[in-house]
Amino acid sequence: MGPIEKTVRVSFPGGARVAATMDGTTIETDQVPENGGEGSAPEPFQLFLASLAACGGIYAHRFLQHRGIDSSAVRMRLICLKHSEKGLYKRMRFVLELPPDFPSELRAPLARAVRQCPVKKHMQNPPEFMVEMAGEVFADS
Repeated sequence: MGPIEKTVRVSFPGGARVAATMDGTTIETDQVPENGGEGSAPEPFQLFLASLAACGGIYAHRFLQHRGIDSSAVRMRLICLKHSEKGLYKRMRFVLELPPDFPSELRAPLARAVRQCPVKKHMQNPPEFMVEMAGEVFADS
């Protein structure tokens, strides 16, 4: 199977808002007032972190569903530790809170399921990034 291209269309509805549309769904973003926005929608980086957390969450949810385990008693958090000098996150930790009767033999398989998240895998194996304008390509060095 060859490469598959996916396109996300970006529009600028006004102010500091940016909208991204893909597969018929539009996701609105904005900036907080101190960054020139109105705070009417999440900031793009908030969506990135939420995407990572939700991705791990869907893999946990499916794992539980396939084993007939009620997922309503399970809670999950993504704790992000920022590197103070670089301003980048250096650790992302999925924390699952399980009910007391959760089978201990399913903990390691559940952790493996959460680690299957493709958003996490893309962070571990980043793609090449380029910007193209009028046929001219600017690649990261």
